[in-house]
Amino acid sequence: MSLFFHKPKPKYYVSIHDCPIGVFESVLDKKEYHKLCFEGNMSEDELHDIWIKIYSEFIKTFGVPDTYERYVSLRLKWCNEQVKIWCKGQKYRESFAAIYKAEYESILFDVKVEFHKTIAYISQEMKFRIDPNAVTVFEFYGYIKHLNNG
Repeated sequence: MSLFFHKPKPKYYVSIHDCPIGVFESVLDKKEYHKLCFEGNMSEDELHDIWIKIYSEFIKTFGVPDTYERYVSLRLKWCNEQVKIWCKGQKYRESFAAIYKAEYESILFDVKVEFHKTIAYISQEMKFRIDPNAVTVFEFYGYIKHLNNG
């Protein structure tokens, strides 16, 4: 008889085909990587690697959302202004940096509100309730694609 106990392997989402849209949104919005593991425990690094795989699959399947491209663009402009302020001593650029920051932060707020509006809209149009804990990322964006093409 062995004195060592076999610790069960953690269970986690591996794809947009099994990850619920509610978990996806929580990780995207709040960086709650722990929600990717639904049984057992994993390190933050392991969870981050899993997230990168799932998000990469999302991008390959559905493309880069326009709002994300705009967010990255504004964030890059803000970073460039920060470099000019701190490295080149151009303090007068602080107002430009503040504008870019306000714009990219407003995009984040709009995306949070948009997610809940989108669930309500899809539920209404598809004539059934979308449960963010049961509908996968693939299904959710499939519904959006269907409604946009229909």
